[in-house]
Amino acid sequence: MKIMVVNTKGGASKSTFSFQVLGAYFLDKGIDAELVELDDENKDSDIFTDSKISTSTAFVGQSMDDVAHTLQERFKETNKSLILDIGGNKTTTLVLEALKRTRLYHLVDCFLIPMSGGSQDFINAKNTYEIVKNFEKPIIFGLSRVRGLNEIRFQYMEFFREFQNAEYIFLTDSNTIDLSRMLKKSVYEIAKDTIAGGLLKDYDQLIAKEYKSGEMSEKGNELAYIVRILEDSIEYQKNILAPCFEKLDKVLG
Repeated sequence: MKIMVVNTKGGASKSTFSFQVLGAYFLDKGIDAELVELDDENKDSDIFTDSKISTSTAFVGQSMDDVAHTLQERFKETNKSLILDIGGNKTTTLVLEALKRTRLYHLVDCFLIPMSGGSQDFINAKNTYEIVKNFEKPIIFGLSRVRGLNEIRFQYMEFFREFQNAEYIFLTDSNTIDLSRMLKKSVYEIAKDTIAGGLLKDYDQLIAKEYKSGEMSEKGNELAYIVRILEDSIEYQKNILAPCFEKLDKVLG
């Protein structure tokens, strides 16, 4: 299984969907998968050092030959599923052109096109779709930073007008994403650890030490706030990530 995450615009939440959704999806399924960042500038995967999601980076280069070689080398790996997180701007353009020229798009099972709101994001997502649709592969859109379930159609009005029958998944704006970076693992993993009780127990002990004098402390208050976010991660897993996984099951068959 090979899923490519693309949008010609940088900062469109490609890495967030690659790690928090696709990486967690394969982890949940018990499927051996690797998230590969094809980006010579940003290395988001370096942050999540305590995650069970396998990540790596790959050199992209500045020429079509460089990109084609990188893709061919990665696509030789048939013993695991691949999540290919493609850098924005010129990198995406080079990768999509290389896929076309080498016909390697035949080996891609699905394309995920993320966006994070705003007219420019939509324009770039639409332009990316116009290229990718010619590969005749399943396409899913990823809508990020959704302010609330009741606001998604207003926030992404242009998308829903243009793509009335498109498959899509979404991530709501949440402190759990920020905590994920702090704890260096996915929200999915944090939720599982919280349900198991280990994380909450550890933080409760830290809070108890801070409050042992019977007085509140700034650090104790910060830890207590983190505990609330840990508990929120369980709801995020159930109400946001689980539906994403169900949609992926449907699209990927």
